[in-house]
Parts: sequence; structure tokens; C-alpha cells
Amino acid sequence: MIDARKPLLKRMGYNLPTDFNIPRMIELMKDFRIGSARIWDSKARGERKMETISSLHEAGVDILYCFSNAGVLPHKLRYLVVKDPTEWQNHIADIVTNMQGKICAYEILNEPNARSGMGRNPDPAKYDFITPETDAWCIKTAAEAIRRYDSKSLIVGPTTCHTDLGWTFDVLERGAAAHLDVISEHPYCAMPEVPDYRKQVETLVKEGTRIKGKHMPSWATERGKTTPSNPEHGCIYPRDAQGAALIVRTMIVGFAGGSERYFDFQLGTHNSMISYINIHNGNPENDYMARPSCLPYAQRALMDLIEEAPCVKEIPVGVASRAYVFDRGDRRIVALWKFLGDPLKV
Repeated sequence: MIDARKPLLKRMGYNLPTDFNIPRMIELMKDFRIGSARIWDSKARGERKMETISSLHEAGVDILYCFSNAGVLPHKLRYLVVKDPTEWQNHIADIVTNMQGKICAYEILNEPNARSGMGRNPDPAKYDFITPETDAWCIKTAAEAIRRYDSKSLIVGPTTCHTDLGWTFDVLERGAAAHLDVISEHPYCAMPEVPDYRKQVETLVKEGTRIKGKHMPSWATERGKTTPSNPEHGCIYPRDAQGAALIVRTMIVGFAGGSERYFDFQLGTHNSMISYINIHNGNPENDYMARPSCLPYAQRALMDLIEEAPCVKEIPVGVASRAYVFDRGDRRIVALWKFLGDPLKV
């Protein structure tokens, strides 16, 4: 069961594959108030992807378009950077001109810090490895191609795997800050409370703003969990529920630190990416009807409570608990939980 639809919330997003039953996904996004979508450049190239972006835009969804590779590269060479950016810049120009006015933001690369040193360089005359230096060059190169045709959309990066402060600040200091409007990162953490993800986000914003010389917000553009494809009818497995709780806690702590948007990974009717899909395939007892996992319901419950409210205070409640106050203007909402030890009665 789910409450009636309400307006979409831009701070709540999902990574979205563009080649599987997008009309159904848009209906689910409306059900769960998902107001932002992250689209990968490496997925479903061509006309189908353009149709998806247009459909999302018409539905009122903000689109973050990620140029995930440092060039027009096959997935197996995603750890490399092309030395001659001509083909890449032409590809970027093609996307930007065709999608003019439909893209909210462009993201440059995907998890370059995790790709660094992933494999060998088959042609050193043609490729470089991804390093903070070449990452900054990629951001500058892509941003210049975007800005030739689009002066309004935001440019986002450097999109680190985990909240990698060292890599991020190194890239920003190498000149990338001048081309970025938003810092992006992927909070794949064992738990958001220890080490304190809130303080990490605050540090990202503070140091990013110092380096750039003007305010730089932070977005969490990817964080996900696996979903069992075919659970027993009416059953929520403990591991699935625990994963949903971990993600909701990550969202709360990130918002408390000032992160402006959260994009889960991912919402799809396909079965790839080791089941990071948040959709159950169904089973014989329900005629194999696909159903959302428990996570979108938990996220909808959270967003219905806090809406777009900022966090105004953290209440000290002990080492093993957290409490944050969100101010909606007409009311205040307290998010309170215990993440270690035996449950407590409040």
C-alpha cells in the first residue's frame, strides 16, 4: 500500500537505465515522488536514450546526465583517458545540442578514483591512466564542450567512489573547481554514522567553496543495495530490510550534512548489475508481476516526512544513536535511531 501521489521531490533521485520499460519506471517514480534521474552515457546509446530523456523531462523529472568514460571508450577501457579529446568533445556536443533544455546537470566521469590503476595501458601514445591530474583535465575538457552550447545546466563532479575527500580536493585544486558547479560523490559506506558521513559532507562543501571561491553544494549521485529477484510471496528478507534501513540512514545523515540530492542505484525492470534494481521479478504466487522492493517505500515514507526541509540541528543522544531535526517551516521533524547494540525504548 502507498499513499496518494504528491509532487515530485528533486532531492530524491534514482539512477535509471534507459533501455527497459521506461513508461513503467516513470509511473513508479511518480508513485514514490522521485524527482531526479541519473542517466549514464554508456547505456543505450542512440534514439532510445533520447526518447527516454524527453519522456522524463515531460514528466517533470530533473535529469543528471553522466559522461561516465573519459572519451568514447568501450567499458573494458574505462580506466583510461583519451589523449586526443576531439571525438569525445564531438560526442558531448551531439548530446548537448540534441537535449538542449532537457538536462538539469551534466556529470563528468564515474568513480575515477576506483578506476585508477585498474588495468594496463594498451597504447600509451593514445591513452593516459586516470589520475587526479588527468581527471581534472577531463572535467575541463568536457566542461568546455558543454559550455559552447549550454550555459545554464550545472556541471557536476568528480564523482568519487566512496566519499573520497583526498581525491576530490586534489582534483579541485588542479583547476577543476573553476569548471564545476556541484561536487558529487558516492557514499558506499559500511555505516553512515561511523565515520561520520555528515562531517564528510560538511567538509566537502566547506573546502570546495574555499577552493572555488564561491559556494559549491554536494550531491550523492549513487548509492545502492542488491535486491532479491524472486522472494517468497509477501516476504521481506531481513537482509533486504537491513539494506533499506542503511540507505535511509545514509540519506538522513547526508541531508543533515548539507547534501542537496540523493540518487539511489538503481530503478529498473531488467536484471543486471548484480540485482541493483529495487524491483522484484515476481513469483508464481503473484503471476510473476514485478513489484518494487521495500526500499522505495521506506524512502517515500522519509520524504513525506521531511519533504525539502533543511536539517537545523543534531541532538546528542549517545555514541550508538543519532538524532537530527528537520525544519519544514510549519513543523519540525526529528529523525531518531539507534544503530548499534540492543534496541531501546524511548
